[in-house]
Amino acid sequence: MPISSHQLKQNYISMNRFMMNLMKKCVLRLALYFAYGLFGSWLFCSIEKRDENYSITGQRLLDKLKQKMAAKYNLTNSTDFYEFVLAASEAIAVQSQPDWTFTSGCGFAFAALTTVGYGDMSPKTTVGKVVLIPYCLIGLPLTMLALKTSGEVIHLSIKTIAVNFERKVLKRQHPEKKLIKCFIIIISIMTVVICAAAAGEVALEGWTFLDGVYCWFVTFTTIGFGDFVPFKQYREKNENNDTRWRVYVAGILFTVPFVGGLCLVSSLLSVIIQGSENVKIHFHKICSCCGQQTGPEANDVDSSKTDIRLQSFSVNPQKHTKS
Repeated sequence: MPISSHQLKQNYISMNRFMMNLMKKCVLRLALYFAYGLFGSWLFCSIEKRDENYSITGQRLLDKLKQKMAAKYNLTNSTDFYEFVLAASEAIAVQSQPDWTFTSGCGFAFAALTTVGYGDMSPKTTVGKVVLIPYCLIGLPLTMLALKTSGEVIHLSIKTIAVNFERKVLKRQHPEKKLIKCFIIIISIMTVVICAAAAGEVALEGWTFLDGVYCWFVTFTTIGFGDFVPFKQYREKNENNDTRWRVYVAGILFTVPFVGGLCLVSSLLSVIIQGSENVKIHFHKICSCCGQQTGPEANDVDSSKTDIRLQSFSVNPQKHTKS
């Protein structure tokens, strides 16, 4: 059916209104994002700021070392001392670099594919840096799809188990607030997994329990600062001796909480997204009962109709003459 010029004008107005609302939402969320980031900057600076800068502390330690070297080895020349310190620091830096083995390569590959990126290992050769780009371009979508599907399976499984438990055990034929219950259950499971993995780090690495919890939370959220890397010290300690089999066993055991935790995070995001969609639907129903459409849903409807009419107009403009 032909569209009149008045209708076409109304479609353009609706589309412009939708774009304006979308821009307002974008600006508001960006402002909230930057405000939260600035708040975090102030918060952690207030907590972590030292009374003495690291450069001053380092210089003081070097002066102290220089005095000891002068007293014990008669090394009074400043140039010789700093050359010695530079050579020693370079040797220590090289020694601290992990060697590329199959187990360390597995850690690097999965840290890259899950975007954790600890930073303890990275390609040093030109070929390695070039190959990493297509490898991740293919692997990142595969990882996202795998984690997304696994998260949906976990969400559905937990929801089914919770509903069946309420119906068969608690005799509630119509369970309510299923999403909230799934959210609580997933958070509880994640807490157990993080605590179990942290206890493993205490046993194998000698960390504190708090460091283990911090490390695995940073891992599951794919932040990956790199100050604590799971399984790293234990792997380096047993990689090149007769107890290498322990590395493979521990690596398999740590893979379970690593992959499971990422799947749980994906499931948690699935619950949050579904919950936000339900809130939108309920809000839309309330507005519909009041006899009007407001908010993003109304704009989405208007914009979709506008797109269809504009496409029709662009294909055959001769049909849309003024009636």
